[in-house]
Amino acid sequence: MTVTLAGRDDRNVPVTLITQTASDGSYDFSGLRPGAYAITDTPPPGYRDGENSLGTEGGTAGPAGFQVTLSAGAWGLITTS
Repeated sequence: MTVTLAGRDDRNVPVTLITQTASDGSYDFSGLRPGAYAITDTPPPGYRDGENSLGTEGGTAGPAGFQVTLSAGAWGLITTS
């Protein structure tokens, strides 16, 4: 599954990162600066979008993903199925 992170960091610099989930559904966006980001997932053709759960950093869930604000030193877990 493709996972996209987009938003602005604490310096107001636009950030867009795209990654693929591992076989267990995990993914990683390492080295992010503090900021406000939206995370969305795109299932492969022929698959329906699964349920998204807020991770350890909290945020606001929406129909296509969620919004999260990261502080300095934040590290979180998110589940996408």
